[in-house]
Amino acid sequence: MRPNTFFGRYAEQLILVGPVIEGFVGGLSTFNGVVHAYISDCTRHGSRSKIFATVQGMVFVGLATGPWICGKIFPPKGYHDGFFFGSISLIAANILFVIFICPESRFPPPPTDNTVSADEVSFKNSPLLAIQRLSVNFLTSLLLPISMFMPLRVPGSSRRNYNMTLVGLSLFLYIVSTGVYSAKYLYGKDVFKWTTAELGYYMSTLWISRAINLLLFLPIVLSYLKPKSTTTPGQSPNARDISAELNFDRYLASLSLFVDGFADSLVAITSSRSQTVFYTLSCLSSFTSGGNPALHSLGAVCLHACGRGSEVGALFGALGVLSAIGHIISPTVYAVTYGKSVANYPEAIFALAACILFSVVLFLSQVSPAEEDIALALTPRIGEGRRSRSIAQDYSYEALPENSDDEDTRN
Repeated sequence: MRPNTFFGRYAEQLILVGPVIEGFVGGLSTFNGVVHAYISDCTRHGSRSKIFATVQGMVFVGLATGPWICGKIFPPKGYHDGFFFGSISLIAANILFVIFICPESRFPPPPTDNTVSADEVSFKNSPLLAIQRLSVNFLTSLLLPISMFMPLRVPGSSRRNYNMTLVGLSLFLYIVSTGVYSAKYLYGKDVFKWTTAELGYYMSTLWISRAINLLLFLPIVLSYLKPKSTTTPGQSPNARDISAELNFDRYLASLSLFVDGFADSLVAITSSRSQTVFYTLSCLSSFTSGGNPALHSLGAVCLHACGRGSEVGALFGALGVLSAIGHIISPTVYAVTYGKSVANYPEAIFALAACILFSVVLFLSQVSPAEEDIALALTPRIGEGRRSRSIAQDYSYEALPENSDDEDTRN
């Protein structure tokens, strides 16, 4: 960037414009929610842990190879505009792929009635009413996703189903716990006196281990342990299948997060600050990266078990909102903790992460896969209108056959 230009004189101020705009449109949390919703539309009902893990593994492959490719192409020292131009080119190519190549996940809805109501005419004639309506719609859109996680009444009884509440709380706490990853870099620089190059090697090692787990190890395990469906291809799964899939995702997420918390707790209690031990435990924590896709899959299964399978897109939007809130809170929590404890006990950040992850495991253990409640939620009831139909009819695609698991991982 030339220093005598407008962009050169106000570089520090203008570089904030991009993050601000990205934040207003939702950023990475919105993108992840859209991707998960798109995948859910394109795959059959049930556990989607395998395809979610594969997609997330591809993300970590990009994170691991991106810095290496940039280091080979661009100058090793000093600033170069090529970093920004290369990033802009890849983002533009991704946008063109989504617009012109990536197909729609669902058929467009039928055209609605264009009749203008009397209320709409009054809104057009009165600017104050229009502003009031926009404000109400904005607040409703802001708070409505969170309502997805309210306890639901079990049909035919006075009991309430707290599965969605527990899953939402678990995902939020998990996102908060991930703030320890950025704090690990500060820990490595302060305790082990790592240079920038050594820190880069450590980060690449973590990303590579996560990619190996999500692309190789976890899909193989899921292929053997995933419950088999008892319904014929093309039909909506029964309560027994949904209960088995819910239970499987719950155990997978709980085991992954427990091992993750166990690795962090070992770092917190170990007395010898060895780089080898820290590397080993960090890689062990990375091999539990299946917890995030398992939580997303568990949320989709729980929503289907509540008889609201057609709202899976709204679910992942709500999960994106929770993720965004968690990413806002998490850095502050760990920054304050590390700043207060770095002089005497820098491992406090790992103790905090372990406590949060163990609490997530506790909440997940309360998720109920009761077949009776699922059967009541899926049973058509008189007077429900659209929801009285079969859940499979809420989708404009046919469920994929059972032998399509291998193809799912390639979509």
